[in-house]
Order: sequence, then C-alpha cells, then structure tokens
Amino acid sequence: VVLPKNKEDTPQPSEAQLQAICAWLEPRRLITTELHITGPKYKKVTKISGRLQIRAGFDLTSVTKAVYAALVEFFHPIRGGSDAAGWPMGDDIYIGDLYDLILDTGGVRRASELQVWLEGQPANSTDVLALPDGHLPVLTPDSISMVASYG
Repeated sequence: VVLPKNKEDTPQPSEAQLQAICAWLEPRRLITTELHITGPKYKKVTKISGRLQIRAGFDLTSVTKAVYAALVEFFHPIRGGSDAAGWPMGDDIYIGDLYDLILDTGGVRRASELQVWLEGQPANSTDVLALPDGHLPVLTPDSISMVASYG
C-alpha cells in the first residue's frame, strides 16, 4: 500500500508513482512473488460527538475550534496518529486516545459522552473501533459535534 506524502486530505498515489514503484520492485522480487501495489482505502468517520467542560477564563468558541482542529489533525493519514507521524495502516481507533487528545487541548477541563461513528457501522459501544486491514480513517470538521459549557 502506497501512501504518498502530499497536501491532500486523503492522499492517493498517481498512476505514474505506482508504475515507478512497480518498476523498481519488479527486478528485486522473488520469482514466485506477485506484486500488488495500490493506494490506501479510507474509512470515513461520519460523526464524533461529546460534551466538553471548558475552564473559566477561556473562550468557549476558541477552545471548541481547537478541539475540532486537534481531532481532524489526529485522524490525518500523514500527520496524525498518537505520535503525529501518520496513522498506522489498519490501526484501530481507541476512544481513550481521543479523550487524551481532547483533555490535552488548552482550556478543556473535562470531556465526556464521547461517541464515534464509522461509515457503515453503528456508534461505538466499546472502547475500540476496528478499522479494516489496509484502511485509514478520515475525518472532516463538519463531522464533529461537541456541546461545550463552562464547568
């Protein structure tokens, strides 16, 4: 699976990139090995919802926007993941990681009732949402719905 480093939200290799990789690998493969080179598949995070308690002295809108930006960045295939080095291919989504991320955002006091929906699946009922092998998650800001209040 080839994940090119580019500016797209859902990067895909071009046909020329796939052919170049295939041309490089072909003389190096074992004679009985077949090459199957492709771009990644994406699984859309259709909704993330939850509640935020914001610390006194912080602006509700600014903190909520910061949480949205942190979540979108976390799910980015190249810059995302727990270590900000890219989402590991086929790695599951851990709700605990999302709580950590939200609570690390300046001004957030508490986060609760976090739910995540993946395309074609019901809301999470466990702490882990399984991604199919070879898939990466993709999240857009319009899929996030947080209720923020002071607390």
